[in-house]
Amino acid sequence: MRLTNQVLRSRSERPLSTVEYLDLSNLGIVSLGERLSSCTNLETLILSGNKLQDAIGVDVCGKQLWHLDLSNNWLQSVDGLSRFLALGTLVLSNNDLDWPVLANLTHLHILSLSLHGNQKLERDPYYRIHVIDCLPNVWMLDGRIVTSAERIQVDQFFKDSALKERPVRHKLRKKFFVTSTLQTIERHAVCGRKAIQMLKSYPKNGVCNIEMDWNRLHYLAKDFQDDINLMWKYIRRKSRGQFVPKKTLLVDLFEVRQNHGERCNMVLLLLMASLEFLFPTHLLKDTLETGKLLTIGNVQTMDLFLLPRTLRCKVVSLLFCAVKVDREQNEDGGLYMKLYLCLFHMMSELTKLSESTAGVDQSDQDSKLAAQLQDYKCLLATEVAQLMCIVPSFFDYLDRDVGVMNLMRVATADPDINEKLTEICGTKSEEGEDEEEVSGRKGYRVKEKKNEVLRFSSF
Repeated sequence: MRLTNQVLRSRSERPLSTVEYLDLSNLGIVSLGERLSSCTNLETLILSGNKLQDAIGVDVCGKQLWHLDLSNNWLQSVDGLSRFLALGTLVLSNNDLDWPVLANLTHLHILSLSLHGNQKLERDPYYRIHVIDCLPNVWMLDGRIVTSAERIQVDQFFKDSALKERPVRHKLRKKFFVTSTLQTIERHAVCGRKAIQMLKSYPKNGVCNIEMDWNRLHYLAKDFQDDINLMWKYIRRKSRGQFVPKKTLLVDLFEVRQNHGERCNMVLLLLMASLEFLFPTHLLKDTLETGKLLTIGNVQTMDLFLLPRTLRCKVVSLLFCAVKVDREQNEDGGLYMKLYLCLFHMMSELTKLSESTAGVDQSDQDSKLAAQLQDYKCLLATEVAQLMCIVPSFFDYLDRDVGVMNLMRVATADPDINEKLTEICGTKSEEGEDEEEVSGRKGYRVKEKKNEVLRFSSF
């Protein structure tokens, strides 16, 4: 179908000239035309799950556009994006883009770009290296920050490759033909308030170093927070009476992380596990409280676990990016190398799942990669099981919660582990015991149960 004014009005609760957030996903749209020209104040536009083959018509919706989701379409061209100077979030995952198309994005400053799921791009074994080489102004690619050190490594990769018998060539020539539109982009660009603010704060020829990496991470946290606040503003009618996140949650989290890196990394492990295994809210709260993680500085960490799944993926992505920058400063933050690699690969898979309508097709993964991911999932499950087994309420879920049962099965590679643990741990208080005896026995039994979990867990 073609986009019509009737469709626009049905998806907007306000006059089109004032709407800031517009969700046009999964409508079967094949063409935008000029219909978005009336949305002059639009900041977030979601067009995922349609049948668009190009992005023509996106640039007419006004200068304020900052978050654009074109995932899960049939895109073969991004010509409609060439008039923008900067975007906060650009999601182009799960389309049909090829390398020459990226020439239209080389000038574009993008805080967070998603390109995974474009088979013509991803089938290249040096996919990430080539994207970083082609797009010099991207801060975060597929959920992982592009650090200053990584850009140096990419430059060195091509220099080293040039000396080999069969060198890896650049996908785009450094001095390729530039259209007249791109030559005059600064005079005719679509550049709104947020774009101007970002370009002033981070000029194109600014110094790239570890300090810049941290500054960009904090800026990304603030930008993602703005996205969350805007989204909540437009879905508040549906979420009335439900949890509403603090308006500075991510910004506060990154502020306290400077002095509480290891505790934030523990929260990162639990967040990732909550996305993978779906734990009961009560158990998560008990785990945070027992581990002295419920409050870090002025951040109520339980609020992070109450966010919708897609937003939790964003939080995981940001926290992992901070870990990546830590490691480039030779700070492990309590995460040994194998656990860091576990988070690295699992975060990539979670990002793909969060931006895909069909999920990740396991048949498309080679057997070696699938086995490696299973090993990492086992490692994550083992680490989290060891953390949760100090929580008394954890043992109440061993035989009645799917998420907890799955966690233990993966951690031990034993399909019958929950029945075994339930049988071992399932003793009852004896009749006639006074309150002090029951309390002491309860503490002793928790220790017993913890030892059984640790004995069964695989390391």
